[in-house]
Amino acid sequence: MLSDKELLILESQRHYFIEHDRDKASYLDWLKSRGTNFDCYKEYLNSINNENKIDSKIDTIRTIIYALFCPFKGLFFYWTLIICILHKFNFKKPVMKIIIAHYVLGILGDIFDKLGDLFQHYYANTYIDDLRIDTKCINTLSIETAHPFKFFLKRQVATIFWYSAGIFGDWYPLIRTKAVIKEKKMLTPVYITCGLFNLSKIVLIIHHWTLLPNQLYDENGVFIMENRDNFYMYHWLLQFIIICTSLLYDISVYYVLKKNFFPVNDSDFGFLKKFKTTSEYRILISAFISIFLLPLAAISILLKFYFMMTQRVKHAEFSYEDIRLSIINLQYHMIFIDQILLFQSNKEHSNMLSAVSGRRKKSTKSKFNSKKKYSKKNKSHNGYSQNNSINGYSLNNSIREYSQNNSIHGYSQNNSIHGYSQTNSVNIHSQINSVHGYSQTNSNHRYSQNDNIYGFNQNDYLAEYDHNDFINKYNQTNSLPKLRLTRSSSETSFNKLIEYD
Repeated sequence: MLSDKELLILESQRHYFIEHDRDKASYLDWLKSRGTNFDCYKEYLNSINNENKIDSKIDTIRTIIYALFCPFKGLFFYWTLIICILHKFNFKKPVMKIIIAHYVLGILGDIFDKLGDLFQHYYANTYIDDLRIDTKCINTLSIETAHPFKFFLKRQVATIFWYSAGIFGDWYPLIRTKAVIKEKKMLTPVYITCGLFNLSKIVLIIHHWTLLPNQLYDENGVFIMENRDNFYMYHWLLQFIIICTSLLYDISVYYVLKKNFFPVNDSDFGFLKKFKTTSEYRILISAFISIFLLPLAAISILLKFYFMMTQRVKHAEFSYEDIRLSIINLQYHMIFIDQILLFQSNKEHSNMLSAVSGRRKKSTKSKFNSKKKYSKKNKSHNGYSQNNSINGYSLNNSIREYSQNNSIHGYSQNNSIHGYSQTNSVNIHSQINSVHGYSQTNSNHRYSQNDNIYGFNQNDYLAEYDHNDFINKYNQTNSLPKLRLTRSSSETSFNKLIEYD
């Protein structure tokens, strides 16, 4: 029970109540108002005890904490976090801009919606009976429309952010379709239907600002339920239009992709394979599901209008808002699923390219090493003398020392020229491994055409050989008879080797 002192202090709050001239009160006056009857407010304070006051303070603190926690318990928080990590927080990408805008705007809508729960009481009158003469006080309203500032936060402001977030999310199928279809004319239906879809949401946002607080209470300070019902009748009509435009948008995306994106029709791949590897196929599936399920939400709206028109049932609850939101959010969930699978496909593709590149490098390196080893075994005087002259080579590892370790005579003992030709003839072996045979794939003559200073070639072979004074230089380090041993033991074999070149 309030004391006289408390009642006197309480009088200072009377200006927050619109008790007279309600039709003249401004929009801001209604937003700041706490009711239409100050006596109802005093009656409420007299009815509560200290425990109720403490509970009210706890509820206020809890609501504020929940509002601050909204970003972390949002429906798309973890999805968005995963995508940001995968894209390394690169917000310059168009897809990242869409995802971040969709998440941030949606969370702002949730925060304003939660803050609206701070306003649980609006102290007004209500009629006792249908005669609408006598009134009584009420302080707790079950509908958000009855509290002007609560309606402002939960419906007018929150709706702006919610549907703006939806508009950004609706652009994702358009961007993905645009990435595949390069012909702008083919994208015309998608652009038109996407524009209609977004426009219908903008109209719904504007519609929420057509309901003003001074239209909600009559001259007796009683909430006018009929005005609220009329408002929501148009609200659900607009929701039906949004569903229809969404269907048109999904059908246009499905049609354009089905007609122009041929790989999704490949029968060699199953459903799961195409869903996992093809982004456009996932967009097709999302559009197909929406085409199938959205009419179910539309049916509930049609039933509401049917009973409203035929049987004058205005307060019956026909809305299946949870089902409608689940169907709509399915499309937004597909954005994140598509991005994760795209990232996985790109990663697998990059790994495959890296493996192929590694094999090529390894193959090139092995070929280079084999050529290097081969040149060491055959001691090609023409090719080797370009990088390391015979005279230089003889300083580090002289031909005489080399001949001691792997002498021509020693080699001929283990695998004589004549004996070797029995199993693998000189003619055949020379095509693969001989100095002149090797020149067919990487010949010293062919190599010398690109790199030899003197333009080494087959026609000028002996002339260039003499021009370099090779025989004279070779005679200085290794006697001419030994050179003849490396050629062949007979002039006939040497002539055959020359012919293979």
